[in-house]
Amino acid sequence: MKTKLSANVINSCICPAEKRFVYIQDTLVPGLFVCVTRAGEKNFVLRFTPPGGKQRICKSFASCESITLTAARNQAKSLKAQFTVGKDPFQEAKAEKEEYQKNGLKLSELFSLWKNDSEKRKEDRQSLKNCFSSLGDLKKKRIRDIDSAAVRAWQTEKIESGMKNSSINRVVTEFRFLLNWGKQNKHVSKDWKIPEIKRLSEVGCEPKRGGLSDEEIKKFLAATDDWQKQEEKFYMKPIVLFLLNTGLRPASVCGLIWSDVDFQSRTLYIRAANIKTRKSMHIALSNVALEILRTLPRGKDDENIFTTFQSQHICKKIKEIFVLAGMPDKSAYWIRHNYACALVRAGRSAPEIQAQMTHTDFRTTQKYIHVDLKHQREVANAVTFAA
Repeated sequence: MKTKLSANVINSCICPAEKRFVYIQDTLVPGLFVCVTRAGEKNFVLRFTPPGGKQRICKSFASCESITLTAARNQAKSLKAQFTVGKDPFQEAKAEKEEYQKNGLKLSELFSLWKNDSEKRKEDRQSLKNCFSSLGDLKKKRIRDIDSAAVRAWQTEKIESGMKNSSINRVVTEFRFLLNWGKQNKHVSKDWKIPEIKRLSEVGCEPKRGGLSDEEIKKFLAATDDWQKQEEKFYMKPIVLFLLNTGLRPASVCGLIWSDVDFQSRTLYIRAANIKTRKSMHIALSNVALEILRTLPRGKDDENIFTTFQSQHICKKIKEIFVLAGMPDKSAYWIRHNYACALVRAGRSAPEIQAQMTHTDFRTTQKYIHVDLKHQREVANAVTFAA
């Protein structure tokens, strides 16, 4: 089957039950295919015969979820160019990986390989880079020497240094993501098991914060309008409104592309690369959130919806707006927490809040669920017995 590949085409492709796999050829880049297996796996594949070559090349080089279509097309062109001049990039990479496995790769070396990999999105690199610096002596260890005891010792060291449990858990999530990436790309032996790492309790680790009052939200939105007048080229108002109506993390919003939105089913797909836990999820979108998206100029399927800036940049701008609104103690975190509090006041159940907040651990949801005193009085008055 030949067609111009797009994110929607890839997402809709299925393999018939009577076949083990099917290939879909891209008409823009000759030799680039998407292989869809009966199990639902989708990979980018290079299939072509080099000039003067007798043997046809057929190699899978990335999963469709790990890189964008644009990146896959660029990589396919690069691989074809190397084969054309007589090089075998797959064989060279295999030899290098075998050598690394034989000698025992250090965690810092694995990080360098991942950081330099052109397939990964910029947000991915920045997220892991921020956390990797906190791994201390673990960075110097060979991966085969890292076990649960070594990680527990690192956790204890960080707790004693005053690092928050939530921050330690975030570093552990990125650490596990890096190791999984190494195994998937055969930089780390498949026989090596990733050590079991127990997450630290986050309940009570941070001060409880209520949501924003109606008056505070009005001030915040008015300040956003004032800020927008000074920065006309930067569309901050839609980002702020979308955050208020979805409760998403700024990092998730920055990484959204148009193919992640399903207007028909009114859902949003958050890819693993753009979520804190590195596990892809779907959330439902409200009428207001959908309307915000409809007001934006529609781009290509693999183009960013809101911005190409990193989440740190957005958080900094939101902080500036809070300061402008006379609330210097507030930050982007308050918007997400406000959404959770609003769900609580609306009477939504804990499992519903957990799903909408994209939490994999209910203990994290408990940290966000803070019932304010006014709502607590209403709950208390729900049951009365006269004397």
